[in-house]
Amino acid sequence: MKHSIRLSAAWLLVIGIAAAVRCDVLLGDDLAGSDLLVSQEPVATGFIETWEGAATARLPEGPWQLAGGVWGAVAQQDVSGAGRKYAVAPGQVSQLRRAVSCAGQDHVVLEGWLHDPGPGTYSMLGLASSEMVEDAAAVRIGAAGQGTYRVQYFEARGSTPTMRDIDTGAAVEPGWHFLRLDLVRDIDLPDSWLATWRIWNAARTAEKRGSVVLQFDVDAVAWATLGSAQASAEGYAWDQIRVGSIHLAGPPPALETPVTFSAVASSQLDGWEVAKLQDGDPNTVHSSHGHGEQSHATEWAALDIGLAATVSSLRITPRAGGLCFPVDYELQYSTDMADWHTVPGQVHHGQPRPEGAVTHLFAVPVHARGLRVHATRLGSDGPDGAGEHYLQLADLEVPRLKLDTQPWIRPAELRHKSVNSTGIFSTVSLERAEAPTPKYLAEHPDYLAHHPFDGVTVAMMIDGDFTRSQGLVTRSQFAFHEIGMSSLPIPWSAVAEAVADLKRVRWGHCTDNFMWYGVSNFTNHSWEDGDRAWWVDPQSADDWQVVVTNAAVAARAAREAGLTGFLVDTEQYTKYPTGDRPEYPWGLGEAAVWKERGRQWIEAVQGEYPDIVLQFFFSWGDEFRVWPHYQNLVPFMNGVLEGIRHPARIVHAFESTFWNGQARETPPGTIRHYPGDREPFAAARHAIRNVWRNEADDPAKYDDFVDVGMAAWVESDPWNLWPGLPTGFLGPTAPLGRSSWPSMPWSNLAATLAYSDRYVWTWSEKTNYPATALALNPFLASIANQTFNTGTEAVRSFHEDFAQDPMTRGWYFDFSFMEIGRRKAPDDGPPQMVMTTDAVAYAWSPTDRAVRVRGHWTRGEFGELEGLVVPQRRRYVRPITPLTRRDDIRMEMDFTIEDFGQDAANPMLLGLFHSRAVADAQALCVRMASDRDIVLCIAGDGVPWNLPLTPAAPLSVGRGYRLVIEYHAATRRISGALVDRSDRSEVCRATATLPATVGPFVLDEAGLAQREEAFAATAADSYRLRLEGFQLHPPRPAAADN
Repeated sequence: MKHSIRLSAAWLLVIGIAAAVRCDVLLGDDLAGSDLLVSQEPVATGFIETWEGAATARLPEGPWQLAGGVWGAVAQQDVSGAGRKYAVAPGQVSQLRRAVSCAGQDHVVLEGWLHDPGPGTYSMLGLASSEMVEDAAAVRIGAAGQGTYRVQYFEARGSTPTMRDIDTGAAVEPGWHFLRLDLVRDIDLPDSWLATWRIWNAARTAEKRGSVVLQFDVDAVAWATLGSAQASAEGYAWDQIRVGSIHLAGPPPALETPVTFSAVASSQLDGWEVAKLQDGDPNTVHSSHGHGEQSHATEWAALDIGLAATVSSLRITPRAGGLCFPVDYELQYSTDMADWHTVPGQVHHGQPRPEGAVTHLFAVPVHARGLRVHATRLGSDGPDGAGEHYLQLADLEVPRLKLDTQPWIRPAELRHKSVNSTGIFSTVSLERAEAPTPKYLAEHPDYLAHHPFDGVTVAMMIDGDFTRSQGLVTRSQFAFHEIGMSSLPIPWSAVAEAVADLKRVRWGHCTDNFMWYGVSNFTNHSWEDGDRAWWVDPQSADDWQVVVTNAAVAARAAREAGLTGFLVDTEQYTKYPTGDRPEYPWGLGEAAVWKERGRQWIEAVQGEYPDIVLQFFFSWGDEFRVWPHYQNLVPFMNGVLEGIRHPARIVHAFESTFWNGQARETPPGTIRHYPGDREPFAAARHAIRNVWRNEADDPAKYDDFVDVGMAAWVESDPWNLWPGLPTGFLGPTAPLGRSSWPSMPWSNLAATLAYSDRYVWTWSEKTNYPATALALNPFLASIANQTFNTGTEAVRSFHEDFAQDPMTRGWYFDFSFMEIGRRKAPDDGPPQMVMTTDAVAYAWSPTDRAVRVRGHWTRGEFGELEGLVVPQRRRYVRPITPLTRRDDIRMEMDFTIEDFGQDAANPMLLGLFHSRAVADAQALCVRMASDRDIVLCIAGDGVPWNLPLTPAAPLSVGRGYRLVIEYHAATRRISGALVDRSDRSEVCRATATLPATVGPFVLDEAGLAQREEAFAATAADSYRLRLEGFQLHPPRPAAADN
């Protein structure tokens, strides 16, 4: 529906938007406070509010102002623990406003998620002018106490504005709803604006969309508004608010339907329901009806995946003892849960009672929505086949299907995060020439210039003459993290040289660098005085005074060296020399004393470095419950929390997440094999944010100061191993068996970033980081290139010839961290997975000086499975400064097609896209489906439009072409030309005027994309090409709208 109104300059547009569980997680102080996105002086042109940062956690001190009523609360998220939200209590009136300027914009966005308990809620999001009074705003969208969400606007009639109310048709229902309003200036009528709203239902299965035509003065916008002057009977909440220009907010996200798994069966008993087949608990069991002493009976239980997927196995977990496991059965598959067919080779007779889970591997993968166990002879619950006969199973699972159906980590989830390389010191002696000491970093700029992360952890070296003078003579030098938590006083002069070296370091893109700080006393390991060298009695005030004085020296060193803070290893590696020798330092002393020690320590640290960031490997977690001698860690952390003051931050940089994803799947009985899908990382985030806060003496202060951090174990095999270390042999040989080591030498780094607020640190034991100057791991570089830690990653123009590794210039590509490894052959080669670009469909080739692309993907241990399970974002791109319809655009792409393929639904896509939208939704690109089917595609917020580029003769395989695309904003003229690079002859050209029906577009990535829906493409039908050059010319100044 469409309505037409006219607004005066004094009454400006307002819209409401609301939201639910995050898909694109944007967290961290910089985002929430808008420091990285906009400047507060002058007034911001937009902001993204996630309620995660220190500023907005203390609402009266942050960018929001209270316009009416009382402050709500920055509260924990429900269930998922994904973050925080702005919550308003039942019966409470809360009206907020935040300064924003939309002057000069021609596309303004308001977007957010609203958690609504149901009808009777009053809360809206909008924009208002400087003349806003009380509850009056030009336009607003949200809940207005009725059964559907409303858009309300004020129409100027004389001197009295009149409110108009539009029924969006989107029902108010309990749960999170997404709301978005796009305000777009008409190209031909600059004073006319089209306001389009989108609202998703709570299940995220349907979208309501409508529009209204307005005329108003965008330059008068002064405030974003949130809330209502009327109290709601029940509480509500807002989250993930985006307000401002389309450049900041981006296009609308795609409506996604989450993949859900369920189970059905031929029959069930009360208390033994079929849902127990999907609860992941082997102690809960589904049972069919009983058949007495009759074993020959038909019963079945089926897994419904929710979509058709390529599956190659089924794991059946029996009831304990294998009771009532079927004797005769076959596995069947279905694409619609109605017609069933036997899986080839999966008919089983005379099966004994299994002792554990039974995994059936299919000789030929099947494309199925459902898998079922169809039993014709049942097992019994008594000995030797006696007793009652049932079909009873604990779980049905397709291994790795949960991982395969989840979306890969997306660029938006990595933005403004930071990866730090850390654990290299465990196996690299600080006396080695290649150790990344301050002196080495200062004298070897290539180390950081090619480092695949956003920062490093530095070992602050202590002067060797000083340590030798104190009796530490077994090594030439010690580092601060080895002896700082001891009773040996360390003077500033002992670290002054290291600080001077760090001041000489050219950090480049490594913006988040930390100083290693340990709590163990490694003077004990030097053996000069047995186990009695410089240990600290926590009950001794004199001993502890040395510790806090040393801590102050360390903090000063970190501050003067320009480091972000400390990375504090709170794990215990040494022991006390007294009594039964408990572990040092948490194993001795009283809780009350340790709390005081924590307070003294942080006060000393902040005395030298007030805005320090402190990452703790372990802090308020469960360590004290499961590990001996950790009983005093939480009291110490409570003391740190008591003493800390703003602007310092604590990061619970949970070390144990580096086990998540070190196995492609998690067979029963394995040790330290944890799945790498999203769920364990979401669970870790939930624990840090919502559960472990309850261990703090002051949970409210914990919420204010503690950020979520994580860790990843990453070995860069085969790119950066130490000389002589063979590839694929980084652990024992039991890749999927019972082993205390992982089956892959890396965990899911991308997921740790996605579920952290900002910081992630990495552990490694075999990686030769100096070698990154010679060979860059493309997977690690791609992750780091997406974090945007420097603020200069998005460029206005570039010229890429692919002569050198594009990863060194900011390119990145999409992949699943759990699918980048391959084995050579089932019975040959090393025992471990090895990272390889054969696992992705695009990779830079130094020989070809090009990015080689194929149109299909493979999965599995050896790449034996073709296609993906669900649609995934798949691109090889470079970030650019957002371009819109107001910008002149010129780009050139050089390519050679090696095979056109035979799949029209899976075309080649080269051009510009947006990181938040699917390839077909926001794009200015060429689409090549065959040697004659070549189309210039423009997709915006309206109707996609195609301009055919028809060659006189078919394009040739193996011939180099150049595609030139030009768009002139003032005239909306767009042209495309295809040139034969061998003789510079023009193959074809087309020019047209871009119709207004395309709507506004915004583009922030340049490169190549694969259509998300073409996820099941096969090698036999897919294209192959080489992208050999890409040039994006600087845009000319935007055309004026008037």
